Amino acid sequence: MPRAEKDGSSSGTPPESSNQGNDRKSILSAETLSKLAFVREQQEEIIRAASPTWSIPVPRWSLPIPTISMPQRWNPGSLNPFANIKAEISTNLSSLIGQDNFQEALRAMATPHLEPLRLWQESWTEDLSKRFKDLQRAALPPNLRGLDGVGMEEVLNFVEATGIPLYLVPRASIAESLLGAKDSAARRTILGRKFEMIITDCEAVLDRCEDPLFRSQVTFVRAAIAAVRDGHHAAGQALVTNLMDSMLWTLLPAPERQKITGNRRGSTSAALDDLELREAYVMLPIWSVHEAFWRYHGDPIPHTYKRHASVHAVSTRQFNKRNTVQALMVATSLVGFACGL
Repeated sequence: MPRAEKDGSSSGTPPESSNQGNDRKSILSAETLSKLAFVREQQEEIIRAASPTWSIPVPRWSLPIPTISMPQRWNPGSLNPFANIKAEISTNLSSLIGQDNFQEALRAMATPHLEPLRLWQESWTEDLSKRFKDLQRAALPPNLRGLDGVGMEEVLNFVEATGIPLYLVPRASIAESLLGAKDSAARRTILGRKFEMIITDCEAVLDRCEDPLFRSQVTFVRAAIAAVRDGHHAAGQALVTNLMDSMLWTLLPAPERQKITGNRRGSTSAALDDLELREAYVMLPIWSVHEAFWRYHGDPIPHTYKRHASVHAVSTRQFNKRNTVQALMVATSLVGFACGL
């Protein structure tokens, strides 16, 4: 039976007559529920005020998350500002409920803790922000981790759109210039002007490739560099383009290889979304330079580096100094990746 009927009142208002004990108990129960609800609201408000809101983009490519050693104050068991407020409210709640100025008394109890909460929040937020920045930096190719303001998505979008690799080569200063270039012409100007420096960067990566399984591939890239240094750019470009093909056959099973090389007209790189992040840095430029080219359909020969045009449309438009250095970068990045760099 509802309490109101049991007490002899249909409205819930305590009757004037007998059984004042039960009536008093009913009134206190309602007040207690109301005050406890207010306590919960105040606690939630404090927690909301002290908890930062984060907007974390989800990358297309899976990101290996390193183990992070959390500071002691991040341990839920040692969040002292919250623990202190909870302990004090729990200890004094019964005495507060009996006061007429309950809300004011509760606020007076919580106020001394607000400044420690604010300071704790600032410290926690600063620590977490730094750790996210460190994580974002660690997600970049190793040659780019010294750059400020460069993000993983920016690099991935760049290598996918341009076919210019940024994994292992080139050095950070050249990569930064390429990322900041306004268009293809500006990027190609950088490739031309930094030609010798980029080749030096390629040689430095090859010096670190010690895996005996890929010793011959390292030798072929060095042979291409030697040809280029002797002024035979076309020979170098042709050699590393064929080396790229050979390595894809060596490294990848047919279904995976077809995803990398299947850059058909109007297609997207969505098939590559299941790649690990390091794989994506290496394979997206290769996907890009495999852009469809059908000579018998009358496609014009591209002046930027493309695998199909290099193989099926030998011409001065496709074989040139800038395309040669880009092809060397693609091959070096792939060889370094295969060697575990």
